[in-house]
Amino acid sequence: DGALLLLANLADTPSVAGEYRLDNIPGLPEGNYAVYWYNRRAAERQAWDQFVAVTLDKRFAHDLLRIAPIKGGYAVLGLQDKRNGLASVADIVHGKDGIGLTAREGGTLLMWCEARPGSVRVDGKSMPVEMNGNLLKVVLGEDRRNYAVTVSRI
Repeated sequence: DGALLLLANLADTPSVAGEYRLDNIPGLPEGNYAVYWYNRRAAERQAWDQFVAVTLDKRFAHDLLRIAPIKGGYAVLGLQDKRNGLASVADIVHGKDGIGLTAREGGTLLMWCEARPGSVRVDGKSMPVEMNGNLLKVVLGEDRRNYAVTVSRI
């Protein structure tokens, strides 16, 4: 339900500028998305048909964008340290009171949230809610196993 987009300055020039739109990505349906900039460690909301200006200010500068649909006020961005973090989660279920998912291994899970969640649970255990703007960070264990995560409005 998402996409990856690589932005890179491969030109023989110190700086390049341009813009992108999510509706230029084949197969990505119309809607609102959370876009996570891997190198900047920042997330933002973006409409499908919104132009976004980009400047890459040195040769070979790049960033990898994770693009996840916002459903019910949440977008699952996956594990922070995985370049393809979208593949690090499974079994995403959106409900009226929140969202449930399986993280495929340990690390820090990233989610974009429209509003601060009321609670976060990992394997049934209550976890602290750590927000940076709309970006929720959930610290899982370090084990290479599945983690059941529930984020609720209440």
